[in-house]
Amino acid sequence: MNDQPASDASMQEPPRRRPKPWTPTLWAGMRLSPRVKLLWRHRRGMPLERWFRMGVLGGAVGLTNSVMSLAQRGMWGRRIDAVTLPSDPLLILGHWRTGTTLLHDLLAADDRMVAPTTLQCFAPEHWMIARWTRLIFNWAMPTRRPMDDMTFSLDRPQEDEFALLLMGHPSPYQAIAFDHRGGSDCPDMNELSENQRQQWTDAWLGFLRSLLLLHPGARLALKSPTHTTRLPLIHAIFPEARYVYLVRDPRKAIPSTIHLWKTLSLWWGMTRQDHEGLTDHVIRTFRRMDDIFERDRHLLDPTQVTVMRYEDLIASPMPAMERLYRELNLGDLLPAKSAMTSLLERNRDHRPNRWSPPTELLSRIESELGAYMSRYGYR
Repeated sequence: MNDQPASDASMQEPPRRRPKPWTPTLWAGMRLSPRVKLLWRHRRGMPLERWFRMGVLGGAVGLTNSVMSLAQRGMWGRRIDAVTLPSDPLLILGHWRTGTTLLHDLLAADDRMVAPTTLQCFAPEHWMIARWTRLIFNWAMPTRRPMDDMTFSLDRPQEDEFALLLMGHPSPYQAIAFDHRGGSDCPDMNELSENQRQQWTDAWLGFLRSLLLLHPGARLALKSPTHTTRLPLIHAIFPEARYVYLVRDPRKAIPSTIHLWKTLSLWWGMTRQDHEGLTDHVIRTFRRMDDIFERDRHLLDPTQVTVMRYEDLIASPMPAMERLYRELNLGDLLPAKSAMTSLLERNRDHRPNRWSPPTELLSRIESELGAYMSRYGYR
């Protein structure tokens, strides 16, 4: 194994757009209690101006969110608790920057499925009330994702991991606020205490029930790279769930993920981040996620899980979707084919970021992720 760190500053990246002063942060949907706990845990190293924005202004927003959460609970709590969860949700697994967003968008175009939206994930405990003020948020939110310039809106499918983060539960996404050293690698759920696992489970299922309140009978389509390390827990909750594991050439995925974390910290970070050791963190997390998935995939029946290559999805989206629906027994693709084709047509002009990573980084990836590359045909 090559232990020589690649220089994080040496990678030639696409320019990163900066947020406007009025752009809401990720943390805008957080209640007061988890916000205070998050700030207190990482209170050292925050610049004064960010203390004002996140502590003073954020505290007022957090208090408002807490009131709206209580109101939502009072108005819809019993109905949400009574929702019966389906036994067979579809979960998209895989490392960041492996095509999970595109696949999630395509699945959400099938009206037999329901995927959480950005509004729901960024205001997880009061989205039913927050949707009434969505015009204000739509004005302030960017129209393009800062990391890859894909279209962005409150109605687009989103990762449910953000909902868990903003509800205050353990999440690697805390690293967005306080650099990758302020969070952790994508953790094995076995590393949490029994009480933490139960609280996480209750919060996750409560959020999923709220999604289905307006879509009874729909199949959940969920996407969070972090779920890749949670197979035993998720399988115990949803024994009939279906999974698609997305893979990509790590020589492309690793540089793109480094760019992703830098961009998210620029937009939503609470500290001045130097990204020291970020390359080490990304490579280590990539390997750890794949190792845990390989360790736990035996829990699933072969008919429950399939592997999809990013390169195949990008080159031939509809044949890839036909194979996915067939292998996971998701039903006939035909009713959703027109909507999926329209989505692809709308995004036809999107051009992915182009990378010029240094040779030493490519050599390190080939050395440390050789097993993954061989397994999925990237040698």
